[in-house]
Amino acid sequence: MVDVAMHNWLTAQNVQYTSLDPVRIRLVDEPSPPIVIWVAVEPSYLSAERGIQVAVGLRDILSKDGISDVHVEIRESVLLSGGPGTIW
Repeated sequence: MVDVAMHNWLTAQNVQYTSLDPVRIRLVDEPSPPIVIWVAVEPSYLSAERGIQVAVGLRDILSKDGISDVHVEIRESVLLSGGPGTIW
């Protein structure tokens, strides 16, 4: 399974990620764009160079599984716990 392979690769590379999010964003009347896998990491966690290495490594995993029409992007994100105590 690709998701397990991606998780295992990120773990082996010591990349602490908070989520892997598949998204597809398009404007009305545009052709269907490729799916993007967003890899969420804490702000300033990865340098630009390391982020490129991570994105390319994950893209290689997808390609080896025959998935070629997916992009991988790194995004900064802060994971917050939500619940009644923090919402109200």
